[in-house]
Amino acid sequence: MLLRPGTSGSPVAVVNARFGVAGSSWTASTTTAVQALQSGAGIPVSGVLDVATWRALLGAVTPPPTSPLGVVDAESAAYRSLSVRGWAFDPESTGPIQVRVTVDGVVTTVTANQSRPDVGAAFPGAGSAHGFGLTVAAVPGTHAVCVTAVNVGAGSDTSLGCQDVVVAASPMGHLDAITATAYGVTLSGWVTDPDTMAAASVRILVDGIVRGSASATGSRPDVALAYPGAPVGTGYAAAVDTGPGPHLVCVVGVNVGAGSDVTLGCTQVRVTGRQVSAVATLGSSRAR
Repeated sequence: MLLRPGTSGSPVAVVNARFGVAGSSWTASTTTAVQALQSGAGIPVSGVLDVATWRALLGAVTPPPTSPLGVVDAESAAYRSLSVRGWAFDPESTGPIQVRVTVDGVVTTVTANQSRPDVGAAFPGAGSAHGFGLTVAAVPGTHAVCVTAVNVGAGSDTSLGCQDVVVAASPMGHLDAITATAYGVTLSGWVTDPDTMAAASVRILVDGIVRGSASATGSRPDVALAYPGAPVGTGYAAAVDTGPGPHLVCVVGVNVGAGSDVTLGCTQVRVTGRQVSAVATLGSSRAR
């Protein structure tokens, strides 16, 4: 269970980051930094990151050498949810261990049994099935997330750290398309606000002036697939008179509760006053 020259992956990236070395591959700078750490910590200087050196690197306070090792690779937020992923194993076992994820005091236990070839390569004696991942529902706002690797046998549980994760409260959506008509434009897209399960709405601005609004009540299966838990109706469509000439048309998602209004898209159109002159498709019409 050693990290040494020639190894790479997530564990090495963590080591490099602690030493201010870029990348996820072991370099000469990594070896030099490890040797300096070992010398300062009274550990035999080998230039190889063994369990004792790993614990010194993480700043652990003389824990038993049989306690779990692990790293939280990422804690992130999405629509009304947050996710945690990483890896953990116990030196006393090649089997998977349990990991406790605590969100605002509520504990969820997951098994660290997902494939992590990088961990297996870095710690050959441990095996590769030590990854974990969890996604939990979370209302908009700031949430305290802590992760603990549960000990097996001798030793004690290992804290993998705590971090605040912010779940967005502002609307999200997209202006999919605008079509110039004889005297104005028609437009469509989708919008939803994480603060409410009611239909969100948009304001339509023409040259900076509000000229219309629309409620998002249309069915958008692609949005429901991309954002589980979103309302059934997230699609909007509207027609707005602009008068002839060039115009900048913007669509703004109207905020509900915490957060703020969000511009979903803007585009320049030319209305001739006589016939359709342009169709603007703004990126993918599917949720993204």
